[in-house]
Amino acid sequence: SYRLFSAICCGTMCNLWVQVFGICALAQEARETQTLVPRLAQRIDYLTHEPFASYEGKLQALRRSQNGSFFRHAMAISLLSQYIIGSFVISVLMVILTVFLTVENFGLANASVLIATFAQSFVVIYFVH
Repeated sequence: SYRLFSAICCGTMCNLWVQVFGICALAQEARETQTLVPRLAQRIDYLTHEPFASYEGKLQALRRSQNGSFFRHAMAISLLSQYIIGSFVISVLMVILTVFLTVENFGLANASVLIATFAQSFVVIYFVH
């Protein structure tokens, strides 16, 4: 089976050299990038391209000051984290609204259980970190 796989991915087919999974080339490019790009510039968010250094200092200062304000923590996190939390809140609100409008027996008690289930994870993260 290895011979078949290597013949398909890295071997010759129809007298042509075919390489389907170029992971070795990708790894070499990553090593070259690490030598050319300064270490600080390598630590970025790959979705928003926000440098880690832009929000790391704010988070460290909040941790050192032991400030428990949720609003300050929310403003200090990365842009991607803000997008994720905002998208989550909007999605949960849309689900609850949809369920309220379409399901006959879905009441306020059911909605509060749904919200509490999701809120529990955020409360744990808030106290742990």
